[in-house]
Amino acid sequence: MQTIFNWEKVDDSPLYTPGDLAFDAAGLVGIYLENTGAALDAHEAAEVHEDASCRPTRVATTAARVGVPHVDLGVGKWAWLQLYGPLAELMVGANCAANVALFTSATAGTLDDASSSQKKIKGIWLTTARGSSAGTAPAFLNFPYYDL
Repeated sequence: MQTIFNWEKVDDSPLYTPGDLAFDAAGLVGIYLENTGAALDAHEAAEVHEDASCRPTRVATTAARVGVPHVDLGVGKWAWLQLYGPLAELMVGANCAANVALFTSATAGTLDDASSSQKKIKGIWLTTARGSSAGTAPAFLNFPYYDL
């Protein structure tokens, strides 16, 4: 594992080995990936694929893991996505409760506590509930993955 990287940096070409895991001084763990799907906004949930690529979460998927970028990530760009540790901001739906299971939603990259026709994601939860509008809330990541 590498130990020196920048959560806020976006690369035009890979500067690290694709799929590398790394940790920072605070103990957060990330993975280095290329966005091969639609553009990701900072704090949106992303599918992490075995080919070292990522794309926004969606309802129908076979992805095994989920990560969260700290920066906006355009298609074809490379960055570190967080897999473990406290996260200051995670994009979620309105009225999303704390300390409950989270699911994909009809809005790519946004998670919610509503489970209707969605995919459950284990290993991720809000530490503070979200208010009456969609937006970000503090969360904790413990190597999240789709519960397929």
